[in-house]
Amino acid sequence: MSKASKAKVEAENKVVMGIKSLLEKLDIKDEDFRKGRVHSIVVNAIEDEWERTNGFGEGRGKGVPKRLKLGIDVLKRTFTYGPIILAVEVDRGRRPYESWAKLMDVRSKYRIWIHVSNRVEAKTDFEESLKELKRILSDREESKETMGNFVAFLKTPNFVHFETLL
Repeated sequence: MSKASKAKVEAENKVVMGIKSLLEKLDIKDEDFRKGRVHSIVVNAIEDEWERTNGFGEGRGKGVPKRLKLGIDVLKRTFTYGPIILAVEVDRGRRPYESWAKLMDVRSKYRIWIHVSNRVEAKTDFEESLKELKRILSDREESKETMGNFVAFLKTPNFVHFETLL
């Protein structure tokens, strides 16, 4: 593996591992789900951590005005109108087709889907969602070369799991 390839893999791991670490530290309680706060807690935490860690160690990327976010929960660009580096959708629903479509349709170096749930069946729901998402990616004939990185996370009050789709 060349030095450039190695550096690229390490940078990709920094972003994915940065989000994983953040989700593991994030204290979400059942009350947050009941009061409908969980979505904003996760989105705000990612926004704050991106700024605090200088893009999870990538050393670039700024927040953008809401009007330029394309309806995506977290969107980071190299500069205000620059290429998109990170697109994150956070959902409580089990099969959020609209969120997946937004992530698949936007050009971004990193696409992250986070399923947050306090349901007993959360792991099963997540696995079923992954099967459906993989089917859609296959139907669209997507690959890492055409789409970039696509990672799915499951966050429950006491568990974090992730799977790299592309």
